[in-house]
Amino acid sequence: MSDGSLVPNFQWTDTDGITYDLYELLDDDKVVILDLFAVWCGPCWNYAETEALDNLLAAYGPDGTDELRVFGIESDPSTPASSIDGGGNSIGDWFSVMGYPIANDDDMADILDLAYYPTIYTIYPNRTIYESSQISTAQHYNIANDAQIASDPADASTVLYSGIKEVCGGDQEVKAYIQNMGTSPMTSATVTVTGDLETVFEWTGNLGTYGFEEVTLGTVNVDSDQNVTISTTTDGDIFAGNSSISQTIEQMDAVAGPNHIRVTIQTDNWPGETGWELWSSSGEVLASVPFGTYGTTYTLVEEDYWVDADACYMFRIDDAYGDGMYASQYGALEDGYFRVALLDENNNEVAVLAEASGSDEFSTETGAGEITSVVSVDEAELVSEFVVYPNPTNGTSNLMYTLSASSDVSMVVYNTLGSVVLNKDFGTVSAGLQTFELNLNGMDAGLYFVNLTANDRVVTKKITLTK
Repeated sequence: MSDGSLVPNFQWTDTDGITYDLYELLDDDKVVILDLFAVWCGPCWNYAETEALDNLLAAYGPDGTDELRVFGIESDPSTPASSIDGGGNSIGDWFSVMGYPIANDDDMADILDLAYYPTIYTIYPNRTIYESSQISTAQHYNIANDAQIASDPADASTVLYSGIKEVCGGDQEVKAYIQNMGTSPMTSATVTVTGDLETVFEWTGNLGTYGFEEVTLGTVNVDSDQNVTISTTTDGDIFAGNSSISQTIEQMDAVAGPNHIRVTIQTDNWPGETGWELWSSSGEVLASVPFGTYGTTYTLVEEDYWVDADACYMFRIDDAYGDGMYASQYGALEDGYFRVALLDENNNEVAVLAEASGSDEFSTETGAGEITSVVSVDEAELVSEFVVYPNPTNGTSNLMYTLSASSDVSMVVYNTLGSVVLNKDFGTVSAGLQTFELNLNGMDAGLYFVNLTANDRVVTKKITLTK
């Protein structure tokens, strides 16, 4: 999750059977540090051995100043809780290197958008989350010590801008989350917007301490970069330090072309670091691929989308580590690349929205396309090339494909002898990105062929099952 995001509430149960509720801990004004690890992860083990978080908990936890809590959560869904003490593919007994409570939670990777292990998050009482990484005890405490704690009865805050930040143009809504940082309930607030939008919004409701709510404040025409400052106050509010945020809504330069968008991504040796999103100027998300989707195998992905004409579409790709797909700088490894283009009826590129070669290092790359002509679905392929990941797999993989139109879809899995080992009829499936969990558990190790049929089109992917 990006720094400053508002984290949802969730619960987890440690190996002693004690259940924790995140918001209950935060409501008690405790900063929560989560060490999210996998039992097979060498860097996770090495960091635990430094005792940085053990020392942090000893000094500032319940037996110290009582300011924070630390938890270790094994977050790889493919590993059972029994491996934490050294079983299975575990490096060793994690209870010997972690002095803080340990849990096994198969949902945590999805809840917190994990891209790699270890991921260490610091969560403040006001529900904002920050990646604090593998740092020293003193550095962790400096981050935790920056937490804002509710102390005055009345204290309103603008905590996060939530509107679209990058668009091709046109009218866009200005949105933000307001929050009660006071110790008494907040029932009214004045939200003032200045800059390229000038407006005052009177909010009413009922927010307890650290409660937050999204508000829509008006629209701006993004014919150029637009700048807004949003300030929130309430009756009796004397602390202005957390009341305002500023945001630039960026107008993206858009190339022009047909309504057939092709996204091609060759991951590097760390495919889990890659995530991307394709969305329209109205805010509709056509496809969203979070970190970790592409598993652990060097993977080629090609996705096709046929979108509405007379509209603008934006693409953003993120690399969680910040080095793009430039893997060869670390040794004899394969670089990746990506390319997003507009195609005509013959699948020839007309314009390129965004691209990067293997040696281009980046955290985020964006591009935009203005759709000015139409390629009909009849002239285009019905199913884009689909991906099965992870591949190889030790039992369970995910199948992801995109339909350009609603279709009757079925899947057949064959072994190398041509025998059918799995047959699935999905019925009529709507257009867009689709995913399915492919379970090969109980089958013999070896090579299999996955045939996906959509109406009259058949596409095939090989998958290797290991044991």
